[in-house]
Amino acid sequence: MIILSFSLISSLVFPPKVTYGHAFVTSSSPSSSQSLASSPQEVDVFFSEPVDLKYSKLKILDDNGKQVDTQELHYLKGDQSALSVMLLGRKSTKDWCLFFLSAR
Repeated sequence: MIILSFSLISSLVFPPKVTYGHAFVTSSSPSSSQSLASSPQEVDVFFSEPVDLKYSKLKILDDNGKQVDTQELHYLKGDQSALSVMLLGRKSTKDWCLFFLSAR
């Protein structure tokens, strides 16, 4: 009975943390559907939880399906829940898509 009471009290004082099986995108810069006068120099993607860099990949594709990023993915300012990739030196205003792949 004492153990059960302690468990009940501790679950009320320290509620269980919700966790998910995979990180999901919470925001990006530039943001989704944002219209820009010229291509940005980099794309930053923010996640719901830390992601493992060695199992993650961001791909930026232009409207022809050609990859337009440098493929040099890195954490943004050391934050493991934010990834960043530089774009190739393009000044195009065409549409492009972001793809994120991760395995934990």
